[in-house]
Amino acid sequence: MSPSWILRKYRDGDAQAIFELLNMAFGNWHSLAYWRWKYLKNPAGPPIVWLAEHNGKIIGHYGIIPVRMKVGNLHVNASYPNDAAVHPKYQGKGIFSSLVNKCCLDAAENDLPLTYGLATVRLGPTYKRYEWQGHICFMSRMIKVLNWKPILNRYVRSELLAGAAAYVLRKICRSHDKIGS
Repeated sequence: MSPSWILRKYRDGDAQAIFELLNMAFGNWHSLAYWRWKYLKNPAGPPIVWLAEHNGKIIGHYGIIPVRMKVGNLHVNASYPNDAAVHPKYQGKGIFSSLVNKCCLDAAENDLPLTYGLATVRLGPTYKRYEWQGHICFMSRMIKVLNWKPILNRYVRSELLAGAAAYVLRKICRSHDKIGS
């Protein structure tokens, strides 16, 4: 049995219907101007947006925003998925999985070999079952603290102890950075 909905790429004129879906799905979702800024005015390039449609109505949205990323000493094209939404009446019908598959395959075909997202660890198995041949990993260190002192001053009352701890942490981080490169 074929689904009663279709998948298609974003077309000019879809933004208002997408905004209405996102607003309904997330409640008070930003604004139409924000969606246009986020997706259509991206300096890293055009987005990859796939939609699910039923009887001319947009019922699902999955967008991938291109970004330029530095990995080691290389600058690479990458992407960040955003704003996945399926209308509540159509959830549980495979729409989300289909949108993710289409977007990720499209990203790979458009020189976006790396996609990163911020999700809970429990979503890893969900993404591993998709058709695209991606590799799921979880980063344990996503930030680099440049100055530990202001952070430690919030939690350590002793200025001397905070300064000493900041010095030790700075040395540990620098030695870790040298090992990793």
